Amino acid sequence: MSSVRGGPLLLDTSVLVEALRPSGRVDVRSAVYDAVDDGVAIIIGLIRVELLRGARDRAMFQQLATLLDGVVTVPTGPQTWARAADLGFTLQRLGVAVPTTDIVIAASALENEATVMHLDRHFEFIAGASELRQIYGGRTESTI
Repeated sequence: MSSVRGGPLLLDTSVLVEALRPSGRVDVRSAVYDAVDDGVAIIIGLIRVELLRGARDRAMFQQLATLLDGVVTVPTGPQTWARAADLGFTLQRLGVAVPTTDIVIAASALENEATVMHLDRHFEFIAGASELRQIYGGRTESTI
């Protein structure tokens, strides 16, 4: 699988965890590995923190850190945080409850013209209130 519409794929923690689990879904693992191999996978520092803090021990932490070093980490600057605040404000006014971490990830995707690959339904809610492009588990795209 290559990038959606030719742009980067921002890999959410949910798909990274699923791809790395020995019992994880094969379709998700394949989609994540293809994105990395194709050079279209990106993450943000927040995703790195989410993944690494869940490591079961220091050895796994080091292994995951090395793996993540092979994926481009895009910066989250003042514009990204401003966009996240605006997006969070909009979602709140619509009565949509979404974790702040997912709002920041979505804002980063919008800033980088990326599609979020995820296994987290919050991104579908965000796409319903913004121009976020997202694919659930590497299967279907939704832009609203």
